Amino acid sequence: MFPRKAKNEQDKFVIQYANAQLTADATVKLMAPSRRFKIDAVKYINPTGLVEDDTNFFNIKVNIAAVLAANWSTDDAEEGTIAADTFVDLTLAANSARVGAKDATISVVFDEDGAATLPAGLLTIECSYL
Repeated sequence: MFPRKAKNEQDKFVIQYANAQLTADATVKLMAPSRRFKIDAVKYINPTGLVEDDTNFFNIKVNIAAVLAANWSTDDAEEGTIAADTFVDLTLAANSARVGAKDATISVVFDEDGAATLPAGLLTIECSYL
């Protein structure tokens, strides 16, 4: 059974997080919605981009509690390059992994591998209350 769709725009909310330039791992707790919810889409942009690499890369992960809901990796074996000044849609997990219970924490994890530098950017998470 899939969660119901939002009835109207009042059932939707957006979370934005502007990250500074990163050269190491970082985790940021963004929100703990007071109702059951689903992550519908996640987008990321930065002005200079980040070229794919097999040893120096970043994983940008959006979690609900400890469950992976969306991810983008600049590893050349994964999603790859983030083009300059271009939105990328993070890869979404299965529907069940994108549904959070009331008060479940939504967080973003910037996971650095090797010696990568992630430029400052903007993460946008689009959600619906269920």
